[in-house]
Amino acid sequence: MRRCRMDLQLGRRDPGMAIETCVLRDSEEIAAFFLEMTGMKPGFFQLSAGVIDLSLETVDLGGVTLIWTRSKGRQRWKDYMTGDGLHLGIAVESDGSIQFRGSDVARTEVAVWHPGVEMDFIMQGPLISLDIGIESWLVEELGWSINRLPIAETTNEFLQKLLHYCSDCSRILERLGTASPAKPLKTAMRDQVLDLLEPILVPWTSSDAASQTSSISKDYRIMTRAEDLFREFSDPAQLEIGILCRELGVSRRTLFRAFRQTLGVGPRRYFELRRLYQLRSTLKAACSDETTVTSIANDSGFTELGRLAGLYKRHFGETPIETLKSSYPH
Repeated sequence: MRRCRMDLQLGRRDPGMAIETCVLRDSEEIAAFFLEMTGMKPGFFQLSAGVIDLSLETVDLGGVTLIWTRSKGRQRWKDYMTGDGLHLGIAVESDGSIQFRGSDVARTEVAVWHPGVEMDFIMQGPLISLDIGIESWLVEELGWSINRLPIAETTNEFLQKLLHYCSDCSRILERLGTASPAKPLKTAMRDQVLDLLEPILVPWTSSDAASQTSSISKDYRIMTRAEDLFREFSDPAQLEIGILCRELGVSRRTLFRAFRQTLGVGPRRYFELRRLYQLRSTLKAACSDETTVTSIANDSGFTELGRLAGLYKRHFGETPIETLKSSYPH
């Protein structure tokens, strides 16, 4: 598998290539990749310690794109579609769990992204998933009228047929290597994928399902309300658990349970990670060699620089000063 940075991957894509692979190790790279490939803006957040490691394989069938993603650790994907077209997500293999808005997702459930609708998944890897993007002109040509149901259960038989065929397409195109496949081959593959999708999309194309809504767990509601308070607090670093409990009207036990059930970490750890990601974004955006880690860390509420350096390196695989230096213009 070829390892590459996304500025090279996106900037030098060969339009004749039907299949490409890459490894992403940064949330900004992940956002750039999915925005270009799917029109989706992912709010990717890694909850478990360790360097981000997403392996992706994209298969271009001309109007239909298959994206195979292999990931590790515990991650949160809080994202929404900005463009037109249709985007589906399917869990292929998982040794962990997947939750949508705090509720467990079954292996036979499929997610559909809609423009402007926020999706919120917590995934525990190792995980292999398949995303299928369908361009708007194809959706219109097929006459599909998709309701705004975010996730629904489908028939396992139809789902397995689709997954097996998509896997076969990927293997065939991979064997071709750098050779550009004939257009009729890609078109035939694309049409077969669309045919296999027809019965799977019944929950989204049936008028009977239009009024269905997905359930949101009580734990998820508490967690997201706490997130809102975190964003609104003037100094998030000083936001204490007692203040959160009082504002939310819940006990400490209820608050901790809500976070552990939905995110797998307690509220202190989660909000520390949020501040850590914000610190990293600020370091990467620095453009002057006069900027110091100390000043940025203090502004982000980190005062123990020794502890910060160790925490930062465990999560991102480099020290804060290394991130800062990489942002300087060369």
